[in-house]
Amino acid sequence: MNVVQLQYFIKVFDYQNYSDAATILSVSPQAVSKGIRALESELGLKLFEKRGSILHLTNYGEEILPIALDALASVEGIQAYAQITREKIKITQTRLTRVAVGLAPILASWFNQPTLNRLSKKYKGGKFTVSRYDDGGTCLSLLLDRQIDIAIVAGQVNTNLFESHFLLNAEVNLLVESSHPLASRATANLNAVARYPIANTCDIRYCRKRINSVFNHLGLSPSYENINLADQQNLSDFLIHKHGIILTIASQASQIRIGYPAKIVCLGEQDRISIPFYCVSNSNDTQAQTHHAISCIQLEARQLSRCLKSAERGDLSS
Repeated sequence: MNVVQLQYFIKVFDYQNYSDAATILSVSPQAVSKGIRALESELGLKLFEKRGSILHLTNYGEEILPIALDALASVEGIQAYAQITREKIKITQTRLTRVAVGLAPILASWFNQPTLNRLSKKYKGGKFTVSRYDDGGTCLSLLLDRQIDIAIVAGQVNTNLFESHFLLNAEVNLLVESSHPLASRATANLNAVARYPIANTCDIRYCRKRINSVFNHLGLSPSYENINLADQQNLSDFLIHKHGIILTIASQASQIRIGYPAKIVCLGEQDRISIPFYCVSNSNDTQAQTHHAISCIQLEARQLSRCLKSAERGDLSS
């Protein structure tokens, strides 16, 4: 017994002759007749009897009809599911190889061949499609919503802690990347840097506890490293190579700075660099400074969590 035989059986019941059933099924009457005879032979039961020119179900045929209808419906349901699934697989495969780039028209010239060559090495097998949007804000929104994979935007950078040779201009054009199946995965760990000396070591322990709480909630594990942030070379090396968050508590200057950089690509002379977002509190109360800084970390963490809903880590620019 097979699906074709069940189809023949049901159509002959519907139209009560082989010719009309064959027309609907786009086969010959002989094929339908042969299929019915094969089914009857396999079951050992007579399914139809002829009265004049009309075929009627036998008692056995009437018993089998509802079972055949259910069986055929189940098979057709499986076939429909398979068709939908094949379409989904096709769409997914297309999505896996498509890398969507969004940029503002004014930055179109920045998506040049050298940039494309660098990206092609990272997104191996990716087919790039470039779309122009009104502004960088729109591009970043689409990036966070995963409608595009790369956004080319213009960003303002606080250069107070950087020497002129490190960043030549506060206005830079950035390429901000989200997670993509073709891209190499980013590490799941973040680094925090604390500057010493500090007036009260309890403050840094309090900060670490809050930072741990924020990022552990996102499945990230901060690690801590002490460097002298007054040394420009140390700071530059950390930003470029480790892509960490920067926690600076300097009681003598009465301020706390927190930097949470996105992983970005500079389309200028530097090939890759991390640029932090800084929030500054001028309160003399270290505890108040800490609360202010932590609230900013929480804001950044909430934004980051939108890029972590899939298993891989996404990147955003502040």
